[in-house]
Amino acid sequence: MPGRARTRATMARTALALAAAAVVFAAAASALAQVPAEPWTIRSSNGRLDVVLIDSAATVNVLGTDMLLRVWNETFIAPVLRASPGDAIQIRLDNYLFNTTTNLHFHGFQVSPLSPADNSNEMIATNESHTYSFSLPADHPSGLFWYHSHAMNVIGMADGGTLHDTQWQVYNGMSGAFVIEGILDPFPMLAGIKEQILALRDINTTIPVPAAGLIDVAGGSTRLVNGVAVPEYHIMMNETQFWRVANIGADIFYTLAFSPPLPLYIFAIDGNRLSRLLVQDEYMLGPSARVEFFIQITPEIGNQSRQLLTLYTTVGGPDDDDFPERPLVNLTVVGHTEQPVLNLTEATTVPGLPELIDYRNVPIAHNRSFVFMTVSDTDAGDDANVFTINGHMFNMNRVDTTVTYGDVERWIIFNNSTEVHVRGRCSSLTRPPIIAPPDLTVGGRTPCIPMF
Repeated sequence: MPGRARTRATMARTALALAAAAVVFAAAASALAQVPAEPWTIRSSNGRLDVVLIDSAATVNVLGTDMLLRVWNETFIAPVLRASPGDAIQIRLDNYLFNTTTNLHFHGFQVSPLSPADNSNEMIATNESHTYSFSLPADHPSGLFWYHSHAMNVIGMADGGTLHDTQWQVYNGMSGAFVIEGILDPFPMLAGIKEQILALRDINTTIPVPAAGLIDVAGGSTRLVNGVAVPEYHIMMNETQFWRVANIGADIFYTLAFSPPLPLYIFAIDGNRLSRLLVQDEYMLGPSARVEFFIQITPEIGNQSRQLLTLYTTVGGPDDDDFPERPLVNLTVVGHTEQPVLNLTEATTVPGLPELIDYRNVPIAHNRSFVFMTVSDTDAGDDANVFTINGHMFNMNRVDTTVTYGDVERWIIFNNSTEVHVRGRCSSLTRPPIIAPPDLTVGGRTPCIPMF
């Protein structure tokens, strides 16, 4: 496997160097917490993005509390990665997690699912290294994506506890935002607009050493924006800003809304640029989801301070999960810009973008049905659940469905379990009109919304 020939001594020297750099980045982020600068960012240069991530258990300070977490480069906040279509990507992952395998997944990327690219079925054992290497297609869609651990195994714990590692590792901090540049390039009127990246996650600082069995999906935890609790952002009167929000946490749902109300002019969802702006007062963001929207302050709206909140949210399933209302961001109006106010209206069709294809009128090669269920695992105890598709548990070594490249298929998904998302990018989703949420519908169909 590429990269595994590295000696542990060389890896250790690299770990020390990166850990020192991470301390500098973390100190800078803490100093700027109240009026955040751009979060720690690694950009591609001369057509290449080269990154080294080192998994390890490290004591990191989160909101004044020392916590023993499983993190990258000894910092709780992963870097925002930025690259352009056509760039070559090379990310080396060194695993120093004790008795725990790990890996990476580049969520939503249109690249090969085979090694050395985005193979999320390939696991990296303790004290081993793997290099992910691929090129973004020149026509790769631009937008906000994310990268994260996608380990699918059982943690080696002394008490015999088990957990799907993805949840545990993402909760600990092994996830970050990934921007593929160029989403605003077709729109010269938006050149120079201020961009804000908001990576949302949560942590429970009352449990300084999180263990697999102690992650409470709906329990008390602090919501963080780029690792900061309720940071303050500034905007000027008559200014329009572009906010790019990613839920990079493991479990929490966020229903985003400003108080007092401020319209969200939604431009892209999960890396999919829309053909028209959607104007919403609130938007629910599940785990793995991203939304990109404009906000603006005008004299009609007023210059009072606002908060971006996550509203009280209930997510259905076998047992409902309730997420209480929490503040996320303080937004303060500071100064005034002489630039003309951009005209953002829901009726405005975004120029230069193709119309959405109505796949209901395209010949269908195959019809398939998938039933998602949560069932009790009687072998593991009354409170343990397993997840099945068409009656079978997932097995990475088994192929259940084979499709032909270029075919259009109709998939009907019956979800009697928890939330699910579409891996990668799809073309269109349709819903029965009786349950189609009007705020997510464009011309009677949704632009690949990942939550069912």
